[in-house]
Amino acid sequence: MKIYQPMLFVGLGGTGGKIGAELEQSLRRELCGPDGTRLVDGGRRAPYQLPDCLQFVYADFSEGDAQARLGAPGVEGAAYARTARVVNDLLPAGFEGSTDVTRMLRVALPDETRDWLPPDVRQPRVAPLYNGAGQLPTVGRAALFATLHSGLDNVLRPLRAAIGAIGSSAGDLQRLGGGRIRGCDVFVAFSVAGGTGAGIYHDFIHLIGGGSATPGCPA
Repeated sequence: MKIYQPMLFVGLGGTGGKIGAELEQSLRRELCGPDGTRLVDGGRRAPYQLPDCLQFVYADFSEGDAQARLGAPGVEGAAYARTARVVNDLLPAGFEGSTDVTRMLRVALPDETRDWLPPDVRQPRVAPLYNGAGQLPTVGRAALFATLHSGLDNVLRPLRAAIGAIGSSAGDLQRLGGGRIRGCDVFVAFSVAGGTGAGIYHDFIHLIGGGSATPGCPA
């Protein structure tokens, strides 16, 4: 199997995480071989570790599900950290439920949220947010806006780390059959029926575009 272009995969919500996990496993089988040692390169990589030109980032309001993405057992689990990351600070700090979030947004970001936040009398009520967005896209988007209101760094940090690794992966790409790094294929996976994925995918795509402004990795 040859890789001609670096890849960034972003999995949003539970469905995005499951798709990413399946893709990671398929790539490991094809690239690392049945015993995981095909790419160890004299100990430079751990068994089952993917090359740096293939990066995965996961974001989910359900904290337990997000961490489970990197919880593979055995030797394969030790190889995840180099090429897979979780947005750990996706939840807005200091907010227990969705009504607290929407109350803050109406005051702090009225122009940005006026057209899509539901009125008080019909707004959904989801709590606690660390269990997820309750399959309600408006709740997911509102929670993301509340998080970003405190700053972009916590959300962008894993994206920038992944893109930075891709920008330094020219050697890996050449060994797998590719040439110079001229760009990066980006895939964003989510469920159109979920609260997290369907709620944050549009804004996350813009964040990915902003995070791609990393030296060595053209957008």
